[in-house]
Amino acid sequence: MINVAIDAAKKAGDHAYGYFKNLSEFSRKQDRSPVTRADIEAEQIAKKIILKKFPDHDFIGEEQETEISGVSPYKWILDPIDGTRDFIRGLGIWCTLLAVLKDDQPIIGIAYFPDFNEFYSAEKGKGTYLNGKKINVSHEKSLEESFITLSSAHHFSLDHNKANQYHEVCIKADMVRSLGSWGFALFFKGKADAYIAGRGKIWDFAALAVLCEEAGGRWTDFSGEKKLDTNSIILSNGLLHSQILELLNKAA
Repeated sequence: MINVAIDAAKKAGDHAYGYFKNLSEFSRKQDRSPVTRADIEAEQIAKKIILKKFPDHDFIGEEQETEISGVSPYKWILDPIDGTRDFIRGLGIWCTLLAVLKDDQPIIGIAYFPDFNEFYSAEKGKGTYLNGKKINVSHEKSLEESFITLSSAHHFSLDHNKANQYHEVCIKADMVRSLGSWGFALFFKGKADAYIAGRGKIWDFAALAVLCEEAGGRWTDFSGEKKLDTNSIILSNGLLHSQILELLNKAA
């Protein structure tokens, strides 16, 4: 499965990259998030590769290329372009995310950044790799010395009523940046100490969960639970996790 996952993610990401910086138009979905021809075609390419090899497995794609039998213990979860807004603006901080779940638990995770030629892969129990080299999260213990990457502030405010708590995290950490998908890439290779997102769905989080864990980190949602069907995620080196959870759940 890991070989098929690598092939599907690589081909989907490379296809999307063919449109990058040459995109002429896009549309909006019902939730106002953008979608492009590149998103749709890349998802179709990955789905075809996966289901040709594993026709009895389930497939969930962000762009509605979903096939669920309800019988297989395996689910393939794809976000063909994580960071479509960045993609549209010609910013290379987008990636293709692909995960495999067994009995709803993530066992394979991939994040492919074509513009940076960075391919992150993880298989449960086997570590996380960047272009074939094993990587690990940081060892920073102090929140005051930490570098944290976050999703947009309005996600915390509108989706969770945590504007004050978001501000608390920002002023506690030594350095804070909002870098889109590139934020979790920096985290996986130990350049950032945590990544916090206040909005997302299973295709945004499934790959991140196993990539984080296999790199030596810890992940939960804002409530502290390990759930993928949620609207938030914290990836940390484990040493900062309880401190971040405490701040995000502090009474306003």
